[in-house]
Amino acid sequence: MYQEYLINDNISEINLKEIWRLKIDSLLRVPFFDPENSDFVYIVCYSERYREYQLKKFLCESGQIIWEKKFLNGGYGTPVIYGRTVFMLSGFDTIVGVDKETGELEFEISLGSRVRTSLNVFENLVWVAGVEDIVGVYQRGNIQKKFKLSGAFIYGVLLSFQDMVLVTGTKYFEEQNKSYKVVWLLNFENGEVLFEIKLDVGSIISTDTSGAWISENHAYISNNNIVYKVNLINGEIEWSSEVEGDCDRQTVVVEKNRVYYTTLKGVVGCLQVEDGKKVWDIKMKEGLIVSPVSIIGDTLFVLADAMLYELDKISGTLKNRQVIGHTPYSMCSVFGNYVAVGGGEPPSHGLLTMFQIEEELSIPEVLDYFTLDNDFDNDYIEISIKTLNKWEKVSVHTSRISEIEIQTLNGGPQSFSGKIKLSERNVEGLYAIPLTLTNHEATEKYVSIAIELKRTKTLPTKKVISKFLDPVTQSTEFNSGAALSVMMLEKYGKLISQEEFRKIVDYVKEKSNWGDAEFQTWRLVLKRILTNSSITLGDFKKSEEEI
Repeated sequence: MYQEYLINDNISEINLKEIWRLKIDSLLRVPFFDPENSDFVYIVCYSERYREYQLKKFLCESGQIIWEKKFLNGGYGTPVIYGRTVFMLSGFDTIVGVDKETGELEFEISLGSRVRTSLNVFENLVWVAGVEDIVGVYQRGNIQKKFKLSGAFIYGVLLSFQDMVLVTGTKYFEEQNKSYKVVWLLNFENGEVLFEIKLDVGSIISTDTSGAWISENHAYISNNNIVYKVNLINGEIEWSSEVEGDCDRQTVVVEKNRVYYTTLKGVVGCLQVEDGKKVWDIKMKEGLIVSPVSIIGDTLFVLADAMLYELDKISGTLKNRQVIGHTPYSMCSVFGNYVAVGGGEPPSHGLLTMFQIEEELSIPEVLDYFTLDNDFDNDYIEISIKTLNKWEKVSVHTSRISEIEIQTLNGGPQSFSGKIKLSERNVEGLYAIPLTLTNHEATEKYVSIAIELKRTKTLPTKKVISKFLDPVTQSTEFNSGAALSVMMLEKYGKLISQEEFRKIVDYVKEKSNWGDAEFQTWRLVLKRILTNSSITLGDFKKSEEEI
């Protein structure tokens, strides 16, 4: 389970040495390990181009790929290894079992509803949930337990507490006509709800690292911009602490007497376990932290600003940083002496980096670098780097910020510079840019630098389109998307009922024969419908026949 890779407190002073880095043309998710074999690391890569999940197995020591298996994309959640099987999500509602030795498919289980929970193993079962259904799957792929939480939409990892199952998600309450974030405790044997703890108005989270954190007899859980401490013996909320920015996309991390959190406003902070009072917080440059912290010994690791920051966990003081890239669905995964991060520049310029924990400080290959003319409205940006060792050639992989895929710098053997032609489609921000260092066309080292592109003329941070502020009501339970679409279409003179719009959506999904049609509803399917003038399913079918 992914939370097991967030803490290693058996080490005091640590230094990270990068041992390999791989360029992968996909969005990289959470690296995970085999609890029975520390020689291998696994990761799921999402290819937007091919609409597929790619499960890959690598040697931790060298980065050599062992095998790769492709599946239909869909669910959100980190896989888990149990016995000789990798359990992962595929498609809209499916769990697959893959032989960890060979990469061959062993079984598939369809839950019939969207999955947004990471997988976890307890009581000799693999646990997962789809919307309101909770299942425990045996090692061979047979469903042994199945419970239902009516009216719920479950997300976040399912956890074990004593003889109970802890579940997080949202639930619609008709009296308030609102959905609230809820924590449930269920009897492990029969699924009876022992506690239903309502927090506040909440929304559904779609990430691989969401959920509660259990420490002793308490659960620590976030909702919007509030962190809660919940007593799991009596179901009472002991304290709640407001922080700067939404912090519920990723789990909080609890170690000893501290609660660590990150927020979508770029804040990483620390609260006291006892009363929730702030110990310290700091704000990162770029904002929008979307990964939980990791802890090794006295060091807190934070993924922000395209960097892996190292902080003193007691004071929050910055100790070091390394270029990693952006990690919207990943985290810093720690296992033994290995630390793996899935970064790069999503969705198609991924970088998988493996570090090793060492006692001695390692010197980075790129000693220094800087850029000039980094206004993204310029045609070129100038770059200069200095290296530790001597190299014949430095190639910059610039496809993320340029129409040219690779550009070579001038100079050498330890000082290189040049101009990089920029694309006209760049946006403001930090970019992790890979470099290949080459000697004799054979010896290569792969490293990264961070380039910041700035805007000289500022734009407004928020713009409200007032014509779409009208309240809307869905006609049935599953028509929320149709209600919003119909409201927008009415503004442009197209009158269509929610029921008829929903019929067209279902027709297009069925006719498309896309395995991931549910996943593409608000992308490709909706775009196709909105560009058609028909107001009934019959008219839509006729217009499709004419094309």
